[in-house]
Amino acid sequence: FKIISHLQDEQPALGLSHPDWLFEKWEQQWGREKAIRLLEWNNQPAPTYARLNQLNKETELLIKRWESEKVEAIPFDCDWARKGTIYQLRKHPKIETLQSFRDGLFYIQDPSTLLSINFLKPQSGQKILDLCAAPGGKTSLIADQINNHGEITSTDIHKSRLELIKENCKRLNITCVKIGLAEEILTNKENFFDRVLVDAPCTNSGVIRRRLDSRWRMNLNMKKSLAETQFKLLEKASYLTKPDGLIVYSTCSIEPEENELIVNQFLKKHPEWELECDRTLHPVEDHTDGAYSARLSKNTTKNPASSSSEQT
Repeated sequence: FKIISHLQDEQPALGLSHPDWLFEKWEQQWGREKAIRLLEWNNQPAPTYARLNQLNKETELLIKRWESEKVEAIPFDCDWARKGTIYQLRKHPKIETLQSFRDGLFYIQDPSTLLSINFLKPQSGQKILDLCAAPGGKTSLIADQINNHGEITSTDIHKSRLELIKENCKRLNITCVKIGLAEEILTNKENFFDRVLVDAPCTNSGVIRRRLDSRWRMNLNMKKSLAETQFKLLEKASYLTKPDGLIVYSTCSIEPEENELIVNQFLKKHPEWELECDRTLHPVEDHTDGAYSARLSKNTTKNPASSSSEQT
């Protein structure tokens, strides 16, 4: 144990099983103490969180149902989600075996994922696009917040993953969702939306404790490739948004290259858009998975740059 403790002190990346380059990067960004705490966090078991499905009237009885199903749950409150809607499941049988789960009373979802929908501000009656939507967690939360009144279009590039959205919508009694392949939605020039959520693919650096192999798959080439995809998705979203609409760009990454820098790059090319607000949830500080969200709106006083006036 002394040897392990020494390694963790002298060589944190080795002692806490992370790539050297990643620890060094985080140390430069946040300092040694915070970087080490993040490595330790990533090695801890990830808790299970449940978001209550407000579309199901029986949700009011869920706590009693959980007691009968031998589920031990405690509330998890945060400033970006409605109080009393998220619970940490401290003890529970296999989730799929719970009748309350099969009845659609809750959805398994980390609190960090709710930040983007808090920024999105979905309203009843709106047309809303959820890009990269599978398996449907954010789509279901949007439907919850507009009480099934509106039209949500949920897309993904893989047909098999669209089935996951369908399954979850059926279980959660969601009736306002249209599901389709991204290429079909993005190439339809008649589609315009009040709200667009770009939940972009990323390195998953904010959810390493849930995806243990992601720390070893991550590299600089991967980040560069993802950055190109992230920018293109954000740009596509801008062409599909109504003049008075909003875009929320989000990732489960804590890397500025995938978050603030992508948004800044987009704003530089598209000065007709402006940043309303953004936020990074850091595991060490916010006690959830890491995540980033930014809300963008059109500034009608500025003319779009000529280079961005046509879809590419």
